[in-house]
Amino acid sequence: MHTSKLVKIFFCGYLLAIMAVTLLPGHFNFEFVGGADTFRYNIIPFHGEMRTIFASSYDIFSFIGNALMLAPMGILVPILFDKLNAWKSIFFMGLGIALFIEMMQLVLCVVVSPGYRYPDVDDVILNTLSALIGYWVYRRVKLMN
Repeated sequence: MHTSKLVKIFFCGYLLAIMAVTLLPGHFNFEFVGGADTFRYNIIPFHGEMRTIFASSYDIFSFIGNALMLAPMGILVPILFDKLNAWKSIFFMGLGIALFIEMMQLVLCVVVSPGYRYPDVDDVILNTLSALIGYWVYRRVKLMN
């Protein structure tokens, strides 16, 4: 199988995994978030997840996950799409995907259950930075070759 086709298959699987991890229910501790009936969100930057990063192992895992979640996108998109090989393209793509995920989590909180997911502007910031980190890695590797 051609390498480009493998990268495209991996990219599609990666996008499906991102949607599954961020939108489907998982092992979620409702007591930590405030209860299954509590609607929570954070629209103040650096007030939610980033402020409590070391409060629990869940916070650390969540922080690292959000800080790395879109890094593969920052690597794969410039490989697959020549026209998107610029930091601004990756920035806006990462921002758009992060906003989409958080808006969907907000909708799921309203439609499914208030404790289903926890929309947080800090996630948008971390995910967007994650995409840029991935792009930085891509550029460093490309410069080495």
